[in-house]
Amino acid sequence: MFDGMYEKLTSRVDYRLLAILTPLFAVLMVVLLLFNGIEYGIDFKGGMWIEVLADKELNAAQLQSLEKELSSKGLENVKVTIGYDLNTGYNKLVIQTTTVLEDKHLITDILSSYAGRLTEYDTAETIVSVKPPTGLEEKLEQRLKYDIDYNYADGKITIYGMDLAKEDLDSALSYYLNEKTEVSLSKKNFNIRSVGPTLGATFREQGIKAIIISFVLMSIVVFIAFKEIIPCVAVIQAAVCDIVIALGGMSLLGIPLEPATIGALLMLIGYSVDTDIMLTSRTIKDRRGEFNEQVEDAIKTGLTMTGTTLAALSVIYVISTALTQIETWAHIASVLIIGLFGDLPATWFTNVGIIKWYVESGKRKITRWKK
Repeated sequence: MFDGMYEKLTSRVDYRLLAILTPLFAVLMVVLLLFNGIEYGIDFKGGMWIEVLADKELNAAQLQSLEKELSSKGLENVKVTIGYDLNTGYNKLVIQTTTVLEDKHLITDILSSYAGRLTEYDTAETIVSVKPPTGLEEKLEQRLKYDIDYNYADGKITIYGMDLAKEDLDSALSYYLNEKTEVSLSKKNFNIRSVGPTLGATFREQGIKAIIISFVLMSIVVFIAFKEIIPCVAVIQAAVCDIVIALGGMSLLGIPLEPATIGALLMLIGYSVDTDIMLTSRTIKDRRGEFNEQVEDAIKTGLTMTGTTLAALSVIYVISTALTQIETWAHIASVLIIGLFGDLPATWFTNVGIIKWYVESGKRKITRWKK
């Protein structure tokens, strides 16, 4: 399928022209980033993230209405999405805003009107005919082996905790109360998390530092591996182009820079270096065959790897957008897909072109020296 691909292409288009296409495109992406910027996620700019599990469906009109009601309470840049929670089978309502509320009760009434009763913890309730013995809370914690909050009032026991199990509570309460009890258990369906602007800026700086440090360490490893300046520069430029193109795509499509996408960018560096080191090893360290033959062999391996990865990422993207509505998965898959498409010309046009020029230049020097 890939036989003779590079040789046929360079017979029609000069390899040096192909080599400059990706860097030029990367420069355009830099210009785009300068003018359009890149959006930061809640973790990097500060704000509030709310997740609600609802057992009823919400249509687009209801989501729009919810956005307006939350905005009327002073929340800025409100974004509401709904998806599917694989663990519970419920609809997952996700609200993001750049506003951090001190009193969450300002919005819980609004949310409950759309999603039903909200519980931040697993809540178990049961009616008892006798007053519970003293120290029941401690006995329950010892038997259940996790912490709980316990309350008794007007013949009703209420227990709050994490990951409560109905069978365990029925058994424990029946034992300590000496009567058959039937617990009504409501699982946690409401979660709220906030990040202050200062902390968000700190997270952002740490994420950017992680990318810079990874580049520095990658460059050191590459120089140690090849000990030749030009091939090392070729590998590093491919990684730089991949990241710049991925960032440009994020700016264009509105994909935020957040911990998940930082992780995707770091994975992209690793993938880029992997393919480029494979190419450089076959063409620089192993010079037993013709250059074009070695490139063709590397292309077969590299395009097979990239094609398989792109297929898997495409499936993840479709599932996360069409079925589960898990934004984090969609963002990771999108960044990697954009970066891998950028890696194809960065590796097989630019990197190959630089190495081809380097090899041919070396051969000319040897020929002149022999003459």
